[in-house]
Amino acid sequence: MDSRTIFRNSKYRISGAPSIFAVQLPQTIQVPDNTACVITEVTCPAVWGTVIDDLNNVFYFVQSDDVNGLNADRRMFLVPSKSYSGTSLAEELQTKLNDTFTGYTVTYDFDTNKISITHDTKYFKITYSQQETVNEFVNLVSSFTINTNLYSFNEHILQNSSNGYTQLYKSGCILLTSHIHNIYLSSDNLSSFNTLDLLGRRSIIKKVPVNVGYGGLIIENSHSSVDFIDVSRKNFNTLNFRLTDSDNNEIPLNNTNVSFSILFTPLPQKLNNLFFF
Repeated sequence: MDSRTIFRNSKYRISGAPSIFAVQLPQTIQVPDNTACVITEVTCPAVWGTVIDDLNNVFYFVQSDDVNGLNADRRMFLVPSKSYSGTSLAEELQTKLNDTFTGYTVTYDFDTNKISITHDTKYFKITYSQQETVNEFVNLVSSFTINTNLYSFNEHILQNSSNGYTQLYKSGCILLTSHIHNIYLSSDNLSSFNTLDLLGRRSIIKKVPVNVGYGGLIIENSHSSVDFIDVSRKNFNTLNFRLTDSDNNEIPLNNTNVSFSILFTPLPQKLNNLFFF
């Protein structure tokens, strides 16, 4: 077939939401043999902040009377969803801690991009692995299981080593940007299932690096000579798409939309390889 292009925008979906949606084509496309398609001209607004509701907005914190965890008081704090600077993030954490406890000081060091949490008399611990958090909080929240999405904020202020009870916590370099570094565009009916990521997903048709800050417009138009999808002898009337991060969470587009082009072209020399993301 001659090359042809379909322009798609989640604004014109027939069902779903901006990140998970279905689009109806104006007519059924019957794809001949030896035909490939390539996803090009992806544009997507970066409208998610440092902290995102139901994704990474829960701060897990344990206070105790001594270094051994005497009278441990386990708390989960909801961090408001928005974009933070280092200073505003430290202020938010200090407010959250002192609304429940007292005596905490949280500061941000611009030169090292690190946050410090201190207390003069109490000891405390910040859990930051999923297994550790489940072990620490399972008796507090009966619904916790090892497969629960913990929506953990704690990764933003990780240390480089394991953390016990302390009166002075110094983070590693904090993550002021969102944890979403790549967007994965998937389609069950367009994919040829020859891709594979670390979660075992095989329907990814495009990986889009997040190369702008909050409020910017992501524009991705690169592809290689082998970056194609074999769509030979397929028929299309409705196409389904899903935008996720590397952990398979839906991208929060906050009522904005993504657009991209689907370019159909003669199939290059077929490769019998998996393409890894």
